[in-house]
Amino acid sequence: MSVRLATVVLAVLVMSAGAVACGDDAGAGPSGTSTETTSPSPTETAGSRPTEPVSDGPHKENYVYLLGGSAARESIISHASWTREIKKLGGGKVRAYDLGNRVQAFDADVELVKAMPAGPTLVLIGISVGRFTIMPEELEQQLAEQDASQIIAAPPEVIHQYDPSGIHSDSMKVRMLERWLNERASVFQQNIAFNVAGLERLIKICQRRKFEPVLLELPFNADFAGSLDVFGGPRKQYGAQVRKLARRFDVPYVDFLSEVPLANTDFTDFQHMAVTGRPVWQTRLSQEVVNLLAKQD
Repeated sequence: MSVRLATVVLAVLVMSAGAVACGDDAGAGPSGTSTETTSPSPTETAGSRPTEPVSDGPHKENYVYLLGGSAARESIISHASWTREIKKLGGGKVRAYDLGNRVQAFDADVELVKAMPAGPTLVLIGISVGRFTIMPEELEQQLAEQDASQIIAAPPEVIHQYDPSGIHSDSMKVRMLERWLNERASVFQQNIAFNVAGLERLIKICQRRKFEPVLLELPFNADFAGSLDVFGGPRKQYGAQVRKLARRFDVPYVDFLSEVPLANTDFTDFQHMAVTGRPVWQTRLSQEVVNLLAKQD
């Protein structure tokens, strides 16, 4: 075991025991299996409990879309709940949809944006370490499976893949950290430039379509993982690139993580929300959406 991981283990042992799982949009568990249950492909998900279809032609009310991987998917309770909360907080006439899907690439999101109806639209582009580990071959598979037009026409309801029975112990998370350091850290380094380029294309297509893109830092279990500093380097690395793009294209980069009262037990792992965490995160995000919509008026 490396000196760095030994430090991680020591940190875990002195922390209070928590019941959370570990994972990452593109990560894998210590046994070689995915750290989340198998998620439906975009095509399969599109046929599962679709919400109210998006109207044909340009819309006048504000549409809000959250894009991202499974961390985005797990951060919202439901489309209806999120929409109601935004309205309650003063967001006016709005429809909000969480289109997060496992290991979703920025370039796959480009196709979703192309399929969105014209009209006032806020596109929340979820940012997390997992989104920068996606490989070109994974993108090709996503594009082959994803039916962007169908997903936008009838946005699939959020189907959560985690529940309390899947929460891991801290010792299990240490083993997952070791696997990430040994296998995923190098994948991140090899693919960060590829994914930053995809993020740039995503911002451009949003602006070309007269939508409002917002770069949004997705949930991260800082209460546990922050003290271990395993993801500190990668988060700083992609953060610098994201801020550079935000300045270049004059788009907001929103990160309210330090302002949200979330504990280790509000996460199933390092970035997937547990059932207790979703309402807290959703409420804070809803207020941010209301603030962003007010700036557009």
